[in-house]
Amino acid sequence: MWVLLFIIFSQPFTVDYIEVLGYYESKIDCFDKVKSVLKDQPLRTTLSCVPINAKNVRKTISNSR
Repeated sequence: MWVLLFIIFSQPFTVDYIEVLGYYESKIDCFDKVKSVLKDQPLRTTLSCVPINAKNVRKTISNSR
């Protein structure tokens, strides 16, 4: 599963806000949506497709304890 994130920066290296724009079954579907959104993208923002899977979540949780 892939999550499309819209990230708004308040300064060059400070994140002001993150919004989930959608969930996609494949990387290709996620990047297709990025292409359609890019033409209207405001300044100081970025779009990112992030993979989500149970292995990564379990590994992160166990490492943080």
